[in-house]
Amino acid sequence: MRTQDDAPRPALGPKLDTGTRYGDALKFSALQRREVYLDSYVGEDTASILVREISFLAETPAPITIRISSNGGSVESELAIVDALRAAQRKGCKVIGEVYGHGMSAAFEVLQACDVRRMGKSAILMVHGITAWTVGDLRDLNAEQKLLARLHKDQAAFHAVRSTAPEGSKYRTVEFWLKILESATPVYLFPDDALEWGVVDEVEE
Repeated sequence: MRTQDDAPRPALGPKLDTGTRYGDALKFSALQRREVYLDSYVGEDTASILVREISFLAETPAPITIRISSNGGSVESELAIVDALRAAQRKGCKVIGEVYGHGMSAAFEVLQACDVRRMGKSAILMVHGITAWTVGDLRDLNAEQKLLARLHKDQAAFHAVRSTAPEGSKYRTVEFWLKILESATPVYLFPDDALEWGVVDEVEE
C-alpha cells in the first residue's frame, strides 16, 4: 500500500490566496493534499467553510478526501455540504469519505454522498430520523410535517440505492430505511454492522 508521501500528487487547482484564512499552515497543507475536514458540529459556519473548500478543489478534476469526525447537526447545513460534494462529482472529482471516531446523524448522511466510504476499525456510525421544532399555528405544524416526510422519503430512497448489501437484502429497500428514519431513536453501527448494511465500502485497520 502506498503512503501519502510516495503517492502521485494531483494538481491542487487554482492558486490559493495565502493572505486569507487559507494561509494557516495546517489548513494550507490539508488543501495541498486535497483534504477537507468535517470535525465539528454540522452548522452554518462549518457548511460555509466546507462548501468553499470543496468548490475550490473541484476546479481541478482529481480526488477529494473528506475526513469526518462529527456528532452531526443541522439537516440544512448537511444538505449544503452534500450538494457541494455532488457538484464536485459532476466535475469529475472522486470523493472519498473517511470516518475517524464517529460519524453520526448529519455526518452519516454526508458520508453516504461519497463515492468511497471508509471508517476506522474503532469508529462508530449512527443514523436516525430528522427532528424539528416549530413555532406557529396548525398550518405551520402541517407544513413542517410534510417537509419531514419528504426529507425522510428522499433519504430512504438514497440509502436504498447506495447500500452495497447483497441483492435482495432488506438494507436495499426503501421500506427498511423509512422505518429507521421515521423514528428519532438512534441506531448505532459498528464496522461489522456497517459492512453488513452496505453503508461503508472499507474498514481501515
